[in-house]
Amino acid sequence: MDETRVQALIEERLKRYNAATSMKENPGQVPNISFYVTWKVYDYGCKLSEALLDYDLMAKLTYAFQERYNFDGFVEYSNRNQYRVSQLLGSSEYIVNDEAFSIQVEDFPTIYDGELAEFAKDPTKFMWEKIIPRKYPQFQEDIEVSYFQELVKEYQDFSAFSARMFSSMKELYGIPVLWDFRAPGIPNPCETLLSHYRGIKNFSIDMRRNKADLHAACEALSGNAARAAVAAWANVAPGHTTKSCFDGDGGLLAHTVMNPKQFDEFYWPWLKMYWDCVSSKEGWVIRTFTEGSGELIWDHLMDYRKGMVFLHLDIDDPFLVRERCPNAGIMGGMDTHVLGHGTKEECLTKAEHLVNTLGQQGGYIFSENRLVSYPNDTKRENLEAVCKYLEEYNHRNA
Repeated sequence: MDETRVQALIEERLKRYNAATSMKENPGQVPNISFYVTWKVYDYGCKLSEALLDYDLMAKLTYAFQERYNFDGFVEYSNRNQYRVSQLLGSSEYIVNDEAFSIQVEDFPTIYDGELAEFAKDPTKFMWEKIIPRKYPQFQEDIEVSYFQELVKEYQDFSAFSARMFSSMKELYGIPVLWDFRAPGIPNPCETLLSHYRGIKNFSIDMRRNKADLHAACEALSGNAARAAVAAWANVAPGHTTKSCFDGDGGLLAHTVMNPKQFDEFYWPWLKMYWDCVSSKEGWVIRTFTEGSGELIWDHLMDYRKGMVFLHLDIDDPFLVRERCPNAGIMGGMDTHVLGHGTKEECLTKAEHLVNTLGQQGGYIFSENRLVSYPNDTKRENLEAVCKYLEEYNHRNA
């Protein structure tokens, strides 16, 4: 594709993004954003283990994916899983099953029961002395300098691959990045503790039995970084980005094991810091993915300006969210069960209903309702039909 055509596509898609994020009725445009992850590998016809170990193959299959479906943007650029780095570290974090076409992540604690208070006293010391050896057993032994050199190179190769995908998708296909990180995020310690240090089961128990230690661990893990990030926001300019759809991004997972009281006590104070910072910058719009149901944040979101947050939905009904939380922009809604098990006509009916209802109300971006990973999540002919419908709709209303 020549440079002139690429630039025209970038401008066309940015205009489409801005129409959606304006929250105005009948914007005429509905961006189509890919939420596909490892299904891209399946669609190309190779094994997961092959693609995860070969960055050139991963790039090639991602280009083929875009050429077939012509999305307006990507949430994931085939760089979600640092599999090669994990392999070199000797970690069993990723469990790849080519027969089932699945990647599982092992859930195990690296901070054991009764150790939260010790961790809170000196997180850095605890990290080096206990967490790293537990997660990466070879660090319990003497390691040659050459191993660290190889490890650094592997990280550099992964970082280079990630940068390559962002730049090449823009330069080859006119895909602007989805978010423009012009400001620091506010680290939420609940996500780190649940996903990396305590595991789902133990974190859930901590919220009931070890509240004081859990609060101390949260403060030790993120407190100074969060306060530094908030201070840095003072120098961030207001005004919506001209380079992407969103001014920032985020995701919620740990809330799925919380009741409303636990969410307000442990999670919300940290998320509020971030949203308050965004709120202080006129025109800023951010995407927030909510694993499972995001109902715990709906009432909180109503305290902020309309359209500041676009909720990328998982299991929530987008029409219910629009009714219950009219302040929110909505992203998602295309059910992968319909894409994977329905007919082409059923998929088109679902897509048309989303576009002709939420799309015409404004503040809507079309996407799938989950990270699309498994073969049965989508049939190729269904996705082709839906993408063609979105493309024709947008060109008809341009």
